[in-house]
Amino acid sequence: MLNNNEVKVNVEKFEDFKARRIDSPNKDTIYFINLWATWCRPCVAELPYIEETNGKVIDGKPVKTIMVSLDQKEQLNSRVIPFLNARKYTSEQVLLQDGTSNAWINKFDSSFSGAIPATLILKNGKRKFHEGMYRSAKQIEKEIKKL
Repeated sequence: MLNNNEVKVNVEKFEDFKARRIDSPNKDTIYFINLWATWCRPCVAELPYIEETNGKVIDGKPVKTIMVSLDQKEQLNSRVIPFLNARKYTSEQVLLQDGTSNAWINKFDSSFSGAIPATLILKNGKRKFHEGMYRSAKQIEKEIKKL
């Protein structure tokens, strides 16, 4: 049971997430979809910059950041939610329940090696994939503007 201060994490299968967020995004919004895990140091290091970008308006459109955890489903209550609550993140949170990413990494992006952090930006019907760590909110904003 969640108390009022706990973050909500949607647990989804990749195909459901893809259909809801990747294949049919709202064209009036820029989506910044980041794959991360609590055990990934570069992922954890970039999350504050991603959170800082959430809700900003870039090129006249709001940015919606979605943090997609690749932690094990069994760690949701013991590790993921406490981690997110401690940082008070407000971005949409998803935990993929698919056991192995090998079944879907190429569906996320054909150039995706499977290494995280990894990000997919959706803007005006275009997409840009970035594998690796962002080092500032300004770097993220610059990537979004280039698309």
